[in-house]
Amino acid sequence: MAGITVGKDTLLRLVRAMPEPEVGEVEILGVDDCAFRTGRYYGTALIDMATHRPLHLHEGRDLAAWLRDHPEVKVICRYWSSGYVEGARIGAPQAGQVADGYHLWANLGQAVEKAVNAHRSRLAEPPAEPADTPDQDPGAQRNRAPVTCCPSSSALEPSDLPEHVEACGVATLCAQGEGVDGTACCTSGPAARGIGPGDAGP
Repeated sequence: MAGITVGKDTLLRLVRAMPEPEVGEVEILGVDDCAFRTGRYYGTALIDMATHRPLHLHEGRDLAAWLRDHPEVKVICRYWSSGYVEGARIGAPQAGQVADGYHLWANLGQAVEKAVNAHRSRLAEPPAEPADTPDQDPGAQRNRAPVTCCPSSSALEPSDLPEHVEACGVATLCAQGEGVDGTACCTSGPAARGIGPGDAGP
């Protein structure tokens, strides 16, 4: 360090005295507020949205004067202030106006919050979480009690069900592997005529 003491006012004066770079042509212009003194003193910041480079900073919200000198502007991405709306309309009537991304999301969030608060009483409570149940034993299906399907058959093991279903003719009921009474199972098919699984023909 050179050991030179410089006050902040001196630095600001030197920065402000520097020549401004060439603006060039700007097709998409960003417009936003900037605070010279928060809560008291505001100005306008202009940004080239294609390069994200600051273009101009001035006091107040007068936008029309700058836009008149830049007729190439096609889109103005602006803060929602009514002063900017009017300035863009007067200074660049050929340009379309769009809201900046931050305020789009902010406005959407406010609208959703307002709608939810207005209809809160109609919102149903979420369903209760189902109670945790232990995993079913994979062997439970194999080890369950034998199934009795119809009077003409003896107690069946699950492995015997396919042959019995074909003989009995009640695929829908017996294929489920559940016990059914004789009336439901044997109203049709060979078993209804007293023919057991081993006697069924082709």
